[in-house]
This record gives sequence, C-alpha cells and structure tokens, in this order.
Amino acid sequence: MFDFLPQVTPTQLQEAPLHVAVAQIKFEYQRSLANHRGASDFQEALTDNYPRLIAEPQSSITASPGNVSASEVPQWRFTDIDNTWSCIVGPEHLAIETNLYTQWSTMRSRLSQAVDVLSSLTKPRIRERIGLRYINHVQHGSEDGFDAVIKRELLGVMAIPEWSDAIAATVSQTIFRNGNTQLALRYGTGLGGQSGSAFVLDIDCADETASTFDGEQSMVYFDQLNDSALRAFSASLAEPYRATLFGQPGIQE
Repeated sequence: MFDFLPQVTPTQLQEAPLHVAVAQIKFEYQRSLANHRGASDFQEALTDNYPRLIAEPQSSITASPGNVSASEVPQWRFTDIDNTWSCIVGPEHLAIETNLYTQWSTMRSRLSQAVDVLSSLTKPRIRERIGLRYINHVQHGSEDGFDAVIKRELLGVMAIPEWSDAIAATVSQTIFRNGNTQLALRYGTGLGGQSGSAFVLDIDCADETASTFDGEQSMVYFDQLNDSALRAFSASLAEPYRATLFGQPGIQE
C-alpha cells in the first residue's frame, strides 16, 4: 500500500513528537449504544483499562429548505485515571485515542480488545469507515529552524529566509489514494493554535467504502494503515533528525 513511500525497518521511536493518535471504526446504527445502560455494559468489559465513564453528547445540525434542526447524538468516553487513554463509543462509532503513544503494538492490543467487545455486545453488520490518524508536533529547537527537522520540500514558503520570521501560520494538504484507501497529509505551522515553534504533521489514513464488518479483517487493515502512516511520517523528516528518532531507518512498531 502506497508503494512510493520508502520501506523501513520496524523499531520503537525515541522521544517521538507524537501529540495524539486516534484509531476509529464506524458502523451502522446500534441502538444498544445509544443509552447509558449499553455504554455501561461496554465499559464493564474494559473497566481494568478504563475505570471512568463520561457522557459527552455531540450536537448534530440538519438543514433543509426553510428549516434547520439540532439534536444531540449520545457518545461515551471511557478513560483511565490519568486521562491518557480513552475508548470512545457511540451508536455508530468506536475509537481508541491516546496522548501517550509509545508503540503500535500497545494501541493495537487496546483496539483489538474494544473491537472484540463491540462484536460480542452489538454484532454490527456493516463497516462504514475505518481510519487511523497521527498528529505530530515537531519542534525545531535550533537556529536552522525547520530545515533541520522537516524535509525542505514540505516547508513551502517557510523555506524562504526573508519570509520565515514573519510567518504566523501556513497550512498545506496533500491527499494520496491507493485503491479505496486515502492518505491525507496536512502540514504546516500555526495549526490548531500551535505557535511557530512547532511544525504539525497530521497524517490521516482512512477507507470510507462500506463493507461487511469483520473484526479480525479490520485489525489487519489497521496494521496496513499504521504501516502507511508511519512510513509517511518517516519520509517527511529531514536527516539527521530522522536518524536521531529511529536510531537507524525504520518506522514505529
């Protein structure tokens, strides 16, 4: 998948600049996950990892000629005590989110466990979307600016010395396709309220083609998305910063 991205040897990154990682799967409406009882049953199966349950309904706005209506869509967030890992569940989606990512194997284990619980409690039939997103905040930390950490081809106008000190924000996006899979790379500085000292690499791999829900096949797909997303991350970095992270050319495990 995305064969233009260089292949690299799996390794655990050292002091990675990852800000947040999110894995999500969407499915057809499951009535049992639209109420607190269903959410409690879901959390009970995962309570060792997520002892806290927080209701956080999402607003939904529907517009039609001459009418705009608003409604609330139930959503439940299960978290650990430190709020570093979350399992987010709604009638049409499941997600694992963390701001303490260290390696794919850890996130995969939590995701697989949640998908198993979903399959046992609700038995969804259709997978509407599957996606994996990594948001990295890369600090330059040197007088060379982002030239030392980000490939010059991604810097755009930031690579113009006369302009760089005056730039408050710059945003670029490139979308790649491989069959039904899309890799969106959003990058720049000043994104999401970040100051000019951080370059954001937002890598989002997803497939929005409806298919039969299969938990094991979905986990295999997540493995492929992880491989593509992290090869994209590796390919976006300048040397020797990439070598500093990986120790040798490689991707995060």
